[in-house]
Amino acid sequence: MNMDIKTLESLVKKIESYSKSEQIRILTIISEDNVSSFSENTNGTFIKMEELSEVTINKIQKYIEYTEQNEKNICRVESEINEIKKDLNI
Repeated sequence: MNMDIKTLESLVKKIESYSKSEQIRILTIISEDNVSSFSENTNGTFIKMEELSEVTINKIQKYIEYTEQNEKNICRVESEINEIKKDLNI
């Protein structure tokens, strides 16, 4: 895989900040790679990012983009709702 270390570190930081359900979705993407690039124990799941294929990394990046866009959309809608409540004195 030709992904640079800084890109992988950035992905790891984002993944670590995600909820458990989002992390599980990313683990599902990784497990579809059919490579034993992760291990599990009582402390959690450990992923060898440098062993993932470029296709898998791209899938993870797309999922991250998807979740970030969803978060922006949620914030925008919440802001609009708050403006409407403000206008209606609710």
